[in-house]
Amino acid sequence: MVINKTYISEKIKTERVKAGYTQEEFAERIGITPQHFSCIELGKSLPSLPVFLNIAEVLNLTLKDFGLNSKEKVNEKLDKFTKLLCSLNDAELDCYYNIMQNLIKNFESIKKTKAKKI
Repeated sequence: MVINKTYISEKIKTERVKAGYTQEEFAERIGITPQHFSCIELGKSLPSLPVFLNIAEVLNLTLKDFGLNSKEKVNEKLDKFTKLLCSLNDAELDCYYNIMQNLIKNFESIKKTKAKKI
């Protein structure tokens, strides 16, 4: 994966300004100090993953929007699913996780049943 720190910091600033937030307002919205956010926006440091996900959520952006390129093809469905997950609160995440676990178990059960018939 290629990470362009300058592009990321400039993208954050551009999108923050476009959304109408001051640095202070935005820092408060994503749960960090204005000083820390300033360092991120100036490209002096990269945000931690939780902070980065908060930034993406508040600005309604995907990893692709930040120019994060993988050597593999971009999976649009996975990007949409990731964006959905980032928008959920903890209780909703727990619920979705439980649903996914049950779906996986059911699919495995169906596969085993089909394999026995063959």
